[in-house]
Amino acid sequence: MQIRFKTMLPISTLSCSLAAWLSMAATAGAAQYAGIAQNAAAPSVSATMNVDGSGMSRQITLAEYAGAPARPLRQFALDMTKRMHLIVVSDDLSTYQHLHPILGADGRFRLGVKFPRPAIYHVYADAAPAGFGRRVFRFDVRIGWTKRLASRDAGTPSDTVTLGPYVVRLSALRVPARHDTAILVAITTHDKEPATDLHPYLGAFAHIVAIGTSDLSYTHVHAMDARAMAMGTDMDEDASPVPANTIVPATMSVHLDLRKKGTYKTWVEFQGGSKVYAAPFVITAY
Repeated sequence: MQIRFKTMLPISTLSCSLAAWLSMAATAGAAQYAGIAQNAAAPSVSATMNVDGSGMSRQITLAEYAGAPARPLRQFALDMTKRMHLIVVSDDLSTYQHLHPILGADGRFRLGVKFPRPAIYHVYADAAPAGFGRRVFRFDVRIGWTKRLASRDAGTPSDTVTLGPYVVRLSALRVPARHDTAILVAITTHDKEPATDLHPYLGAFAHIVAIGTSDLSYTHVHAMDARAMAMGTDMDEDASPVPANTIVPATMSVHLDLRKKGTYKTWVEFQGGSKVYAAPFVITAY
């Protein structure tokens, strides 16, 4: 077979074009990624994720292993009503998804994911395999021909975010690094009245996820009743889920412990009425 070019291109241009084509071809079809452990104590468990399909809709298959990768772990504890929390953020930290793959009898989690646009996405698999405790793995997934950012801009810090009928306010945007700091989360209406239609989301008053802009570090904690915190009652990671019929107070608190100095894109995820909202904030650890 002969290939003819109407115009001769410089070798460097052909090389770049070929590299670009190979990059795009690698993202359409099947790709496997190795999980990057986000826990200091996670070397006893490894994880892989397969991404299949093309376009913006992909099928994800994820498994965790202790030892031989041919035998996935099959037992996972329930954590806030789910076997696994899958947090998906774009490399520029502008998009956020909180998803829940289904665990099959073969020990593999499966889920169809619709990505909003071509980008590099950081997928955090947050789960607790039986006998190993909570483990978090990050997968850096390339959807489409995209370029990794040299730096990430989390946006302009503001203590107030308006989402639909709600106004979400944080009591602090600066916290000391490596220190457990209590922050108040207040959710009101546009008339500045406390919201009265808040419900538990996945067993918690609210979920708070913080991603470091420099190192992509991951923090996922849950809000609790501010009155309970004032009385010394704490909610740890092993706490039971809040019953679905609980009335969630408009003011709640969260204990935030960011391990490194720097900027963190942070989402406060809550349920108002029958809809789930994710309010984005920028928090600095100093």
